This record gives sequence, structure tokens and C-alpha cells, in this order.
Amino acid sequence: MEGYVKLHRKAIDSRVFSDDFTWRLWCWCLCKANWKTGWHRGREIDPGQFVTGRSRAAAELSVGESTWRRGMKKLC
Repeated sequence: MEGYVKLHRKAIDSRVFSDDFTWRLWCWCLCKANWKTGWHRGREIDPGQFVTGRSRAAAELSVGESTWRRGMKKLC
């Protein structure tokens, strides 16, 4: 990975900041998101979107799949 992500100071006031895993998940999503249009298996992936699977995402975050799923539900 290369580049950087801008993070506004007001993020401290967000509801995800109060929960350690949700904050880590949110930051992980920010880092994974495309910054330019890309393609995955013939489908266009817009800036701000990314493609992952629950098992791979859970492994990257060192958590169980159910923990990852619960975290994603909190973010949605």
C-alpha cells in the first residue's frame, strides 16, 4: 500500500471512536478504500469503495468473522 489518508480531528467526537474495535475497523476501511476508479472481476470499483471477503478481512484484522460482521453492522 502507498499514500496516505487524511483524518479530521473531529473524528474523535464520532461514535466509532469510543469503541476500540469499531475505530480500528473504520480506519482499516479508510485505508482499504480506493482513491481512484479500479476494476475487480470485470466490475468497476469507484473511489471510496473496496472489495473484500469476511474471512480475509477478519484475518487481516486478527479477529473472528462474527466480530468483523458485528463491527460492519455498527458502521452501516
